[in-house]
Amino acid sequence: MVKNVGKHLHAIVISAFTACLSGLIYFTLAMNTGKIIELQEVSKGLLIGLSLSGIYGMITGMLMAFYIVQKQGVVVFNILQLIIPLSTAIVGYIVLNEQINPIQGIGGLIVVIGCIFALKKKKI
Repeated sequence: MVKNVGKHLHAIVISAFTACLSGLIYFTLAMNTGKIIELQEVSKGLLIGLSLSGIYGMITGMLMAFYIVQKQGVVVFNILQLIIPLSTAIVGYIVLNEQINPIQGIGGLIVVIGCIFALKKKKI
């Protein structure tokens, strides 16, 4: 379904629609729970920064995701979804000077091996 929609609509249109829909859902939840009132206590600079980082996150997250689905396909996109948290964890462990325990190492290795097999070209 995602691939068929991606063929007919530009990635920006899909991303904008998804962002608006999720924004309306979260706005409704914030209104119903009363959390929206808490935004009055935050400085305008912080709200502007939050808004800009949200826009940037939507552009890099959704726009790039739909672009990858359109250009490379759903399989490559799903493999990237598996690899990104792993690479983020490795960078985090290096930067924070932490140790990877054996279970995490084995899990990461399984993910990498699975991605290699999924991307491997079949010989005819």
